[in-house]
Amino acid sequence: WLDYLSGERSMSDSTVCDWIHTLSCFQGIAQERAADLLVWIAPEKHTVLGALFPVGANNRSNPFGKHLEDNLRARGVSVLDNSSLLVEGATGAFHSKTDSHLNARGVVHVYGSILKAFGIGTAEILPSGYKIASAESFGDLGGKVVPPRSSPTAAFSSFEHQVEVSVQVPVRNLGRVVLSQCPSAPVPDKLLLVGNSFSSGELFDLLSRTFREVLFVFFPAPDAHILHEFNPRYVLFQTNERFISRGPISLGGSSFRAVGLAKMLGAEGSRGSQIAGLVPAYPDAVIANSLFQAAAVINEATLIELIIDYADRISAEEACVFAAI
Repeated sequence: WLDYLSGERSMSDSTVCDWIHTLSCFQGIAQERAADLLVWIAPEKHTVLGALFPVGANNRSNPFGKHLEDNLRARGVSVLDNSSLLVEGATGAFHSKTDSHLNARGVVHVYGSILKAFGIGTAEILPSGYKIASAESFGDLGGKVVPPRSSPTAAFSSFEHQVEVSVQVPVRNLGRVVLSQCPSAPVPDKLLLVGNSFSSGELFDLLSRTFREVLFVFFPAPDAHILHEFNPRYVLFQTNERFISRGPISLGGSSFRAVGLAKMLGAEGSRGSQIAGLVPAYPDAVIANSLFQAAAVINEATLIELIIDYADRISAEEACVFAAI
């Protein structure tokens, strides 16, 4: 990632074309179903606070993600504009020292930008009754140093609207799926949110109090199946700047799904029902489960045989992931 940030590496033409093709097709499917798609490439903390880097470590005149953003816009894909986030976030107000994610103030900024991009007014939509307070937090960085360190961060302390959240959602996807329902939400429409930790926490909290239903899918690539099954009015696809160096073909391919499934099958109690439900939709569930079971009983001979048998369908690197799992 630092090589891309400094300019020593750049995105390949094939990767750019991969993202353009995938997101253009996804937008076309959304439009066929009368849904508006918005893509957000969340800028890394390295990009927002690039001025704090040593001289030469961040020598790009433009953020790494902007190259892909410009190419997507040129092809008609709706992309969230990060320029105001970068300008205001450069003061340090949107991050804590021990977390790579946006704090609550940064989330509110992005939230307003998203609603504006969707054509929804923000003044009367922002959930009333919410408060932002300072709190000590280790974040996702503070626990990685010895001894662990915390720092003050801006966090939401309360909300007025009540939201019902369910994790038992009957849609086909190997990522973590969460459905929020808020009958009193000011926007009586559905939002499909495909993203990761940048959109699963406080941003999801705000959006879940804004839209009647929000289906959040923790997954690195667009999934047309869920769009058809959930039938939303709005669709937000979010990824991170550091993740775009790999195209969605490799991220959303069958072997990636098998790895994701193997991780998900870690809970012994639900493994059987998960396999039964996913095998018809994802044949690679058979691969994942076979390798997982062989690794679980430490049967190295069986595991090696299975890896050889599946070698034409998974890469050597992913085979190592299976073995580690």
